[in-house]
Amino acid sequence: MTSRFFPFHDLGFRCNPFRALTREEWSQIAVVPQAIEEAIEGDFSHLQIIGNQGSGKTSALLALKKRFKDQGHKVQYCYLPPGQTKLPGTWPVGEILLIDEMQRLTQNQRLRVVKKVAPMYEAGLRLIFSSHEDLSPVFARLRRPLQTIPLHHHEAEFVRSVIERRLRFFSEGDSARTSLTEEAYGWLGETFADDLRSLEDFLYEVFQRGQFESVISVEVLRRAMAQ
Repeated sequence: MTSRFFPFHDLGFRCNPFRALTREEWSQIAVVPQAIEEAIEGDFSHLQIIGNQGSGKTSALLALKKRFKDQGHKVQYCYLPPGQTKLPGTWPVGEILLIDEMQRLTQNQRLRVVKKVAPMYEAGLRLIFSSHEDLSPVFARLRRPLQTIPLHHHEAEFVRSVIERRLRFFSEGDSARTSLTEEAYGWLGETFADDLRSLEDFLYEVFQRGQFESVISVEVLRRAMAQ
């Protein structure tokens, strides 16, 4: 009965480890790329994270939101859904403002945000945002400092850490009874290094089918891809 109604328990998980996440789960599981880690450890002013859909921009911002809050900083996160072209709310001095999908703002709104936020940097307000397009010309036009981190191709070790974080988070007990071979990790890194969202969607289907025992080999992944 356990295998029929709770198939993931037999694999050592509470559920499919690659299912859709709540915002809270997402912020706990998200892994921050090394380049962003190095940027925020320095004396950064304003930070732009550029990448295509699925490259991990939202994951990075949510992870930073949790980290800054845990460190005692005032943090405000704003996701701009499709069709929203204005940034709501106010930004008190001393906060870190995180804007997800800032490219969706109109040109005038982009100028407004940079004009209002960037001059307050010395007072403690910092801006970190994600974008599909390079918005550095807006900062250059207004002579505001900006550091850019591209997320175009993740290292194999980073891809592995994303997968392992998921497996650990949803495992029952100290460790899951299901693992991936070294060759499987290598194949996933080569196949999905530019698109973490597609990587997670693919592994969701692999676990849903459950066509493996306790080890996921590269052969299992290739069969799943062919299907």
